[in-house]
Amino acid sequence: MAPKATRNGARAEYFDHGVNCNSIVARPWDKAENLHPTHWIGTQAIEWMHRRDPVKPFFLYLSFHRPHPPYDPPSWAFEQYRGIPAYEAVEGNWEHHWDDHRSDGDYQASYGRMPDHVVHRARAGYYGLMAQIDLQINRIKESLADFGLDSDTVIAFTSDHGEMMGDHHMFRKAVPYEGSSRVPFIIADAPATKDAARGTVVDHVVELRDIMPTLLDLAGLPIPESVDGKSLAPVVRGTSTEAVRDILHGEHVYWGQNLHWLTDGHHKYIWGSGEGTEELFNLDADPQERFNLTDDPASQGTLHRWRARMVETLRDREEGYVDDGKLIPGAPVVAMLRHAREKATEALSRD
Repeated sequence: MAPKATRNGARAEYFDHGVNCNSIVARPWDKAENLHPTHWIGTQAIEWMHRRDPVKPFFLYLSFHRPHPPYDPPSWAFEQYRGIPAYEAVEGNWEHHWDDHRSDGDYQASYGRMPDHVVHRARAGYYGLMAQIDLQINRIKESLADFGLDSDTVIAFTSDHGEMMGDHHMFRKAVPYEGSSRVPFIIADAPATKDAARGTVVDHVVELRDIMPTLLDLAGLPIPESVDGKSLAPVVRGTSTEAVRDILHGEHVYWGQNLHWLTDGHHKYIWGSGEGTEELFNLDADPQERFNLTDDPASQGTLHRWRARMVETLRDREEGYVDDGKLIPGAPVVAMLRHAREKATEALSRD
């Protein structure tokens, strides 16, 4: 059962307008805007500022559920995007790789053809949800200024995943394509950022694990040696332009297999552990990932280099993805790796 919330005498439930959190159906929010989850987060943040100890530093973590299905922004936000250019499907030469998981016309499908007008409406709802968040963040920033906290507060904005939004007839997350894997990573560091670094867009490969060390560094706190991520503080401060990594490896158990991908921000190589599916994209020339280059004669050298990098990345994995220097499809999917299972068992035994 979804929890009910009461505010100003009104009862609200996340699912009572009939659209759930995996549907691409879009409709305006059907209650007062202050009952919307996005607005509620802003209100809670501001109310907390009134309660905080003013002599102590603070760390405030805000988790906005939207933009995410259900696509249910307030009417003003929904309507302003209904007139955007008509949706035109982005298609490539490789979607057939995943046809075993295709479900056309299913409004909760992760992959399947939908009428263009349905996707268009979903996009309007998605953009409307982002517009609503923009205003709530501005509301929070204004409150920081009211409390005199705007001059020494670092604001970091990111997301746990993107949304395919119909590109390649896919929806939701988990796949390694740009709509799903390319997320915002914005840091506004008022006290430390040099004027020269403000407004800079840095074309580096970064990831969510970089958030913790970056915030610790900006706060002048030590970064534990066990942290996997890299501090982006030098880039934020404008004291360095060097990338913190050359290549990023990502993976997700999905569609009955493990989808692995490597990227340097310019090329992306994808390997599906189920049948050994391969895809190679030149993101500079083809940012919408329309053209899989694995069969392109001119790209064979690039393919071999990226395949070798994947072999090196997965060489010691317990699933058995690599044997005799080659990628081996069909290995059983392991949801939790051995070292994590051992730590979990150890923690349970202590309890």
